[in-house]
Amino acid sequence: MGLNFYWNKKVIKCIGAWRQRNEVARLRNKCVITCYLCPRPFGERVRERGYLGASHINRLAAFTLAEGATHVARWNNSRKIAFTLAEVLITLGIIGIVAAMTMPVLIQKTKEKETISKLKKFNSVMNQAFTIAKVQNGEVEDWGLQVAGQTAEPDENQQAINKQMTDKVWDILSPNLKITSRCKRTEDDCQGYDRYSLDGTKFGEFRPIAVFADGSVIVGTTVNSPTCEGVQGTSENLKHVCGEVFVDINGPKPPNATGKDVFIFWFTRYGVVPRGLPDEESAKMSTLCNIKNKNFLNGYACAAWVIYNENMDYLHCDDLSWDGKKSCK
Repeated sequence: MGLNFYWNKKVIKCIGAWRQRNEVARLRNKCVITCYLCPRPFGERVRERGYLGASHINRLAAFTLAEGATHVARWNNSRKIAFTLAEVLITLGIIGIVAAMTMPVLIQKTKEKETISKLKKFNSVMNQAFTIAKVQNGEVEDWGLQVAGQTAEPDENQQAINKQMTDKVWDILSPNLKITSRCKRTEDDCQGYDRYSLDGTKFGEFRPIAVFADGSVIVGTTVNSPTCEGVQGTSENLKHVCGEVFVDINGPKPPNATGKDVFIFWFTRYGVVPRGLPDEESAKMSTLCNIKNKNFLNGYACAAWVIYNENMDYLHCDDLSWDGKKSCK
């Protein structure tokens, strides 16, 4: 009986311990569920545990879960936003079309600005050289010139005079200019290239006479009046014209067209002036600087427009004039 009592006592003790463990586990689970579903304020729990002072509680409790939330998790099911291949190709296509439409215009405008700058520089440099040449050699009428370049079909004698006068003019002017090479017309070693008018009419050829350091090339020289008594307009300069000078501002490179990259100047008793001034009688803007006018001399009246109006809009519209519209805009 004593043994059975002892055994029963052990059994009862084991059963009690088992039940106690089960109760503890049940309470633990209940606590977890209660804490998740009905959490107490964070600050209260912190104060109870004594982790932080009261001054830090509000800062730590700035973020709280929404009421009834059980946990915080990362949202991994987000949709990644990006362009599709079709959208990328369409966008690139639009950019390409816009570029194809605007780039030629931008390139053309840039070239025109370069032309304007070089032509204004040529005008200034030539006037300086002309002034110095007159100091060194006397007035133009004392240079010993003869009429040259005024005959459409010169005979052999006139051809020889034309070449001699061209060389003589540049023998006088060259020492005062930055010229890298000369081509003597009397030596017949000047390689020519095709010549065009503003409207695209092809006629004759240009022959380089003197090459400037900046790439500009003298491609023609005439003598209208050795005594500088040629009358081409109402201004004092245009009442004393001696001859002409043709300059190609980019040399043999295209387009080699008068009014585009080839321009003409008068040299007078008083200096160098661009052709096409408002008071010039022989070269009017409406006829000889008009992109739509078919004339092999078209372009002869453009130099003055480029220098004084600082644009080449006559290449884009045909209603410009000195006393009216001066730009296509």
